[in-house]
Order: sequence, then structure tokens, then C-alpha cells
Amino acid sequence: MRPELLEDERWFAHVQVGEDVLDAHSVLLEDLLESITQCALGNSSLRDRDVIESLTARVRSFETRANSGLHYESTPPSLAQLALIQELREVIGDYEAESQEVGDPHLHDSDALKALVFVLRMALDRSSGRPLSRGFLDFLRAEFKKNGSHASRIILP
Repeated sequence: MRPELLEDERWFAHVQVGEDVLDAHSVLLEDLLESITQCALGNSSLRDRDVIESLTARVRSFETRANSGLHYESTPPSLAQLALIQELREVIGDYEAESQEVGDPHLHDSDALKALVFVLRMALDRSSGRPLSRGFLDFLRAEFKKNGSHASRIILP
């Protein structure tokens, strides 16, 4: 990641995402990316900006939970963002439930936060920032097509 980008508050530079979290929760990362891709395939009006704003809302929610224990949800401005936020919420909930079924430790809010920040940074890096940009979504679609129906190995920036 380019250091100058971390000066932008949208990158949540204060959240340290280490390789240990990426390794421990790689399935969660893949599921988050796949759910974003599926939402984009189901809604042609979805743009990078919608994904970034949805991810930012989830990051802020998990940041509040991790720091204070409070559950706070902001209201997104569009139905597309609301649908994506709901999908991301379900992916994290399903991951946590599956982890508990197989005896893995509880998914900490801070780990979910780090996974979401990682995906958000990836979206910010791959998007041109223009209002109708689909660079990140096109990247995901190409990676999922290249790797089959399930993105087992997303190539990271």
C-alpha cells in the first residue's frame, strides 16, 4: 500500500491489519469479497462508491463495537448500499456461526473490523474515485472468473 494514501481518513490508518489476521480469517475475507461480487452481479447500478460507503459504514459500526461495546448502525443513503450492508452483516454472522460449530474461537469485533478495513483499503486502491467507477467491482469479477466460482486466491495489491 502506498504510504501517502494512509493520510486520507477513509483508509482508517489507525487500524493495523497484520498478516496474522489475514491468515486466520482468510475464509471471511474471501466470503466478503464474493458477497460484494454477487451483489454487483445482481444489481447493475452498484458502483465502487456504493461499495466503499457500505464498507465504511460497517467499519465504523465495528470500530464502535470494538472500542466501546455499543452497537451502532448508520442509515445508508441508498437502497443498494443498504442491501450490501445487510449482505456484509450476514456474511460476518454466518462466518462466526460456522466458526463456533467447528470449535474455533469466537470472532472478535476487532478481527472483523480488521477484515473489513482490509477489504475497504482494497476497494479504495482499485477504484478510480470517479462517481461511476467500477474498477474495484471489475477487478473482483475478473478474479472470481479466473479462479472459478469461489475466489480461493485473490491476488492482493
